[in-house]
Amino acid sequence: RQHDALVQFPTYPMIAIGCGSTVTTWNYASSTSDNVVRTFTPHGNNAILADVAWHQNGRVLATCSTSTSTEEDNVIMTDISTSSQIMSFSNSSTKSNSKTNRPPATSVSYG
Repeated sequence: RQHDALVQFPTYPMIAIGCGSTVTTWNYASSTSDNVVRTFTPHGNNAILADVAWHQNGRVLATCSTSTSTEEDNVIMTDISTSSQIMSFSNSSTKSNSKTNRPPATSVSYG
């Protein structure tokens, strides 16, 4: 199965993989047979993920979708312990209140 985005947390044995509209997080050091920590769809079922990035605290994951078919934000920050959205934004001209004429973001990162 093709994965659209993959990121490893630098100081903890966690990875996040974006495939289609779904993000799955794994603890690859877990001693259980199923290392999946959480699976969620931050942008809904119709938006394809372009990139994922861990916040340095290890509890927040940023995702972006290049989908322009909806008027939703294309960058979303999610608390991975609850799968709840913390913040979202977009620079895309497809968003109804956007004053820019730029394409949606295609990558995310934390500094």
